[in-house]
Amino acid sequence: MGLAESLEKGGAVMFFERDIWKSLVKWKNTSKLTLEVHGARQVGKTTVLKKFCEEEFDNFIYVNMAGQSGADFLCCIEKWHNKYFGTHTNRTWISELLKMYEPAFKDSEDTVVLIDEIQESSQVYNLTRDLTRDLKTKVIVTGSYLGKVLDKEFFIPAGDVYSVTVYTMSFPEFLGALGRRELQKEYYDKNANNEELAFLLGVYLQTGGYPSVVREYLETGDIGECYDTLEQIVNNFVSESLRYFTTIEDVSVLTRVLGAIATLALKEKQGREDLAVEIGRLVEKDKIKISRKVVTKAIAWLRQSGIIGYSTKLINADPTSAAMSARMYFQDTGVANYFARLSGFDSGTRIGFLVENYAYVVLRNRFYPGGKTSHVVFGMEPMFSVCTSNGGELDFVLCGESGKRIGIEVKAGKNKANTGKAMLEESLIDQLFILKGNTECEETGSIVTLPLYFLDIIKFSFRE
Repeated sequence: MGLAESLEKGGAVMFFERDIWKSLVKWKNTSKLTLEVHGARQVGKTTVLKKFCEEEFDNFIYVNMAGQSGADFLCCIEKWHNKYFGTHTNRTWISELLKMYEPAFKDSEDTVVLIDEIQESSQVYNLTRDLTRDLKTKVIVTGSYLGKVLDKEFFIPAGDVYSVTVYTMSFPEFLGALGRRELQKEYYDKNANNEELAFLLGVYLQTGGYPSVVREYLETGDIGECYDTLEQIVNNFVSESLRYFTTIEDVSVLTRVLGAIATLALKEKQGREDLAVEIGRLVEKDKIKISRKVVTKAIAWLRQSGIIGYSTKLINADPTSAAMSARMYFQDTGVANYFARLSGFDSGTRIGFLVENYAYVVLRNRFYPGGKTSHVVFGMEPMFSVCTSNGGELDFVLCGESGKRIGIEVKAGKNKANTGKAMLEESLIDQLFILKGNTECEETGSIVTLPLYFLDIIKFSFRE
């Protein structure tokens, strides 16, 4: 079972299935390490983890370091130190500390402790090593801004944590929320297109996968209402970021940088050598002088917070030419659409941007570190390629460990994927997938054409 997000509608409780549940069960059954859960604000981490802990364990202790329970836990640590520090040397002290916090605590494999928003306390985060090594109890730590742990008072507990990442809801999860998930597999197995899938992907491209946005669409069926919810998510993120910056100027530049990222992507520029400089120029069009240091800091924060991600630039699909972090994408298509709509570009250009951003998100989830099949793909992040012979660009390249290279062209309209075909003819790639709209499914030689809404479940082969 994969239960995660719940909502109340008409007095009944419905649950959204989240695929991360499988990873959580795997951790529980195979690892003794502390589980560290990453993910942006409001993607559903706490909800899925609470549900998991309640269903998979007999005893569940929850601590929120951003709330009263966190204050109580810190108070227990202080009391324990005052009572025992300097005299207590055995390795049961963590167990005794937890009993001080929760008298019913029992150190056993049927007990789990979930510490939420752990970035709020370096003292508690730095207990991770002891929690992992000294307890039979399972321990989960999570936070919306784990980039905060890069501060010097936090140590990095390498080897002592099992890490997973929760993203916004994928398109299959979105379909599941609507009770239509099996439709995707049914038509993929039939090798046929489907109007309903095309329509629902169109909705998803505009609204994205934040659970609160999906909830809004389920309740109202109104994409306009979803835009209002997306705006709240963006505003909340900016407001919360103030706590982690030293000046208001650093925070105020966040929305300008996000808008500039969208503008840069909409212009379809090839990956730049210095994105911070390019984005800084766009930001300064407001006639506000912003230092490069502030822009660079804002970009780093957006990445650490799970709002944006990077892709690697290749030359002629050659992995040895890789230039990492050469292009930026949004980690959610709804947020991408929010800023694209503010850009002033026409709807056709925005749709082209959204389908490419969608493909980035899907490939990141499937093939790169932490993804479902990351062991078969070379690289740390999705990759695109320029083609020197025609000056064009291939949207994405998957490089298998065997050396096989699969090109992916993502099209919103009737574009003919000329660059991908040219690279195939030059043997720069071994196979080309063209993904667009509600197109017919067909395979001609090394070229496979499919509807974009199958990308999550395409069976790529990386064998030579």
